[in-house]
Amino acid sequence: MTRRACIIDTDPGTDDAIALWLALASPELDVRLVSVAGGNVGIGHTLRNARAIVGLAGKPVPVPVVAGAEGPLLGAFR
Repeated sequence: MTRRACIIDTDPGTDDAIALWLALASPELDVRLVSVAGGNVGIGHTLRNARAIVGLAGKPVPVPVVAGAEGPLLGAFR
C-alpha cells in the first residue's frame, strides 16, 4: 500500500484533535507536518494542543508542529 504524504493545517479543538489522531494512526497517510491556526482560542492554546496530540500519538519519527496564522489573513475574526 502506498502512503500519501500530507500536511495538516488545523485549529485543534475537540473535533480536530480526534481527526488529527486518526490521520496520525492511518496506515494510508504519511503526515509530514502539522500547522496550526488560531481558532476559538488563541494560537498559543492551539499550538500547545497540537503538540500534545502529536506527542500522544507516539510516532517513531517525530512530526513537526508549527504555528501558522494567528488570525484571519483577510477580514476580521467572527
